[in-house]
Amino acid sequence: ETDVLDFTSVFWAQDDNGLVLTVDESGTVRAYTLVQGQHVVQWSQDLNISVNSATLHDTQSVIGIAHDNGVQVFNYDLQTVTRSVLSANPVDQMEWDNDNSIWMAYYAGSRKIIKVDSIGEQELATPAVSAGISYFTILNDGTVVSAGYDKKVRVYDTGAAVNHTFANVSGFIN
Repeated sequence: ETDVLDFTSVFWAQDDNGLVLTVDESGTVRAYTLVQGQHVVQWSQDLNISVNSATLHDTQSVIGIAHDNGVQVFNYDLQTVTRSVLSANPVDQMEWDNDNSIWMAYYAGSRKIIKVDSIGEQELATPAVSAGISYFTILNDGTVVSAGYDKKVRVYDTGAAVNHTFANVSGFIN
């Protein structure tokens, strides 16, 4: 049997304990368990933000939520926001590096990826990608890699400078 959710989810993940987590466009975080193929709501929390994307942390019980005014880190064990980073521009995506530092991507507008320090100030920034960024990730060794609308993949060094560019990508990467 298939269960249908009554909202549009921008994020869906399952943690190591089997808890299903969703975040919708208006900032409602929900936790479910699966009972006989049906989602059973355990709790929900409305953050009242316009969500662009969300990312589950690999080892901590937190979801990083990129939204129109920055990033919020939501601890789903405590069901509360434990960190907020404000931004003058909408943040399209966020990731954590190995030191749990937050990296924020601006696909349009400034078209770069920035790392913020513990108080939310810019620590590092990649050069702007004139065509815009379509996605980025941080590899296990801490290397930041981005894809652009110009069909190029960029690999950055530890100082956020472009270390290598792959230009023979056949399409957009999301």
